[in-house]
Formats: sequence, structure tokens, C-alpha cells
Amino acid sequence: TAFEVLEHKSSISDITVFTMNGDTFLEGNFTINTSSTIYTYMAALINKENYKINFTLTSKGNKSTTNLSANGANLVESFKIAGVGLNRVNRTIVYNWIRDAFPDNSSVAKERKNGNVWKFSLPITGFPDGVYYLNIAAWNSSNNSQRVVAFSQLTLYLPSVPGLSPPQDLDGDGVFEDVNGNGRLDFDDVVEFFKNFYWIKHHYPPEVFDFNGNGRIDFDDIVELFKMI
Repeated sequence: TAFEVLEHKSSISDITVFTMNGDTFLEGNFTINTSSTIYTYMAALINKENYKINFTLTSKGNKSTTNLSANGANLVESFKIAGVGLNRVNRTIVYNWIRDAFPDNSSVAKERKNGNVWKFSLPITGFPDGVYYLNIAAWNSSNNSQRVVAFSQLTLYLPSVPGLSPPQDLDGDGVFEDVNGNGRLDFDDVVEFFKNFYWIKHHYPPEVFDFNGNGRIDFDDIVELFKMI
């Protein structure tokens, strides 16, 4: 809800997983639908099991010395509850907070650059299998407002099927209908599900591709996915 009112629409595309010199990375493109300017981009990949936030307010009795922390990491120090202190939640604060608040199975990257397309790369070596939330935001760095102007989120499952992008849950129902990970439901998802059926069955928990709801991955799930197109 913090990013419901934004200046620009944005999207995440071309997500791939690759290994280089023994290290594994998730990369892709974040595009803002507007003209180019200087932005500070930030991406955060967080495991669903760790995606919990506990906010704590502490005060010494003076509203101007109130501190806000999340998961034990400082988010805002000495802000005024009744004033304009929340403008201190700038890009650096958010980056440091995510890095410290989600230390396990999370990856954060930040870059300041000119242009409305950012090619991001997140290290994921040793990350366990499971559901991950990919959050990407952009701050307008051409002025002093430091406000978020674009934000996008995807729900992914790692690992990906060999040769494909990580599958995506497009509607938040817990099943990953975007089998090929291209950001939409299309006939190729059915084709890839059929081609990689046995690999999927042995490497994913049933709930990821259980489209018929019978508690297991079977050929009828391919039929049900076809009906969804």
C-alpha cells in the first residue's frame, strides 16, 4: 500500500538465472514507462518464508525523538509523528533497512543511472528452493524529492526449469501458471509443461503446478492449464 500512488507505470521482464564462476545470479530488466532521467533503482528478492515485518516504535517521551524499526533494523530515527519526518525514508534508508531486516535468503541491489531501463543482477548462490518476491522501485534522483516514482513486484519460484525463466504466479492464487516465466499466460506454457513434465514432477512441490487441485502433479494439470488460456 505504500506504493499505490505512483507517477509512472513500470514492468519487469526478461528474467533469467545464470551461473558464472560458480556463483548464481538472477537478472532481468526493469522498465519505467516515461522519458529518461536520472533514477536510483533498487531491487530486492526476498524468500516468502522470511517475508515478515515487525514494526516497533520507541520514544524517549518526545515526539521528535521517536524511532521506527522493522525486524530489528532501524528504518527512521528521530522523526516527528505529527510532522514531516517521514520524508527521511529515502532510497539509502530503504536499501539499508531491507539489507538488514531480511538477512536470510534475500538479495538487494541498487544503482543510480540515467535512463528508464535498468538491467538488474541479484546474487542468489545457495538460495533454497521456494517462493520469492521480487520488488523493484525507482526514485527520481534529478531533484531533491527522493520519492518513489515507480514500483513493480513479481512472485517467482526458484529453481527454474532448465532453459527457462523462473515460473511466475501471475494472480496470487499460489499456483504458477506462467511456466516459462515470460510474464504472461500463453500456449507456450502448456508446451513447456508437457515437455518438462517429469523434471517438474521430481523437482517441484505439488502445490506449485497443481492446477486441478488433487494434491499432486499429473497430466490432468496440463489439461487444466490449457483450459486457462
